[in-house]
Amino acid sequence: LESLESDRIISRDSNRDVYYFGHDLLKDWVLYRILKQNQEDLTSYLFEIRQPLGLYRSIRLLGIALLEENESPNLWIDLIRQVEQQTELSGRWEQALLAAPINSPRSIELLEKVESFLFSENAKYLIKLMIILRTIEVEPNFSYLNALEKTNYSSSERMNILLRDPIPRWKIWQPFMKWILPRLTTLPKNARTEAIRLMEMWQLKISIGSIYRQEIAEIAFSWLQEKKGGF
Repeated sequence: LESLESDRIISRDSNRDVYYFGHDLLKDWVLYRILKQNQEDLTSYLFEIRQPLGLYRSIRLLGIALLEENESPNLWIDLIRQVEQQTELSGRWEQALLAAPINSPRSIELLEKVESFLFSENAKYLIKLMIILRTIEVEPNFSYLNALEKTNYSSSERMNILLRDPIPRWKIWQPFMKWILPRLTTLPKNARTEAIRLMEMWQLKISIGSIYRQEIAEIAFSWLQEKKGGF
């Protein structure tokens, strides 16, 4: 412990016999290693430790590792099914695992690897992934910040307002859009509603003339012609 302290890997609370990691990345990596040891019965382990919120990124790291380190996505799929079947578990763990491929530097490669799974059951998991993109993989819209500073809102109230009109996390969204756009023509019709929400968010938040705007517009017009304005 003294060595870890001197290297600033951990720090000690001066008032209690409690240690903290010096960086969140270190914490996430250590927790990921612990989760990997309990991978075969992850649901029981999560119940045992009372599902702490701080495990979200580490669960996601576990999902990324399973996809990057194995030729087949089956271990990742099995883990998703494991947490999905436990209805008493928080839905955040399934979300963390589903978000794994889009949070990898190899996201397009991993999305191609899990494509058949995402499109299975009438695109059930792809719909869930698109919901994750527009609700979790977003950032506050700080363009309103100057106006809010002149109000009496608290910091938390201001943040809630900034999140009402969120901005996509471009490094996550851009590879996903590159992957999904060629597949939209074969997308099951029940998945179109979520796809439209993503495309609308992209068109509204990215500048005119930017990447994928024309492709999205062409797809939108083709769907409108097909359904004559209704889905």
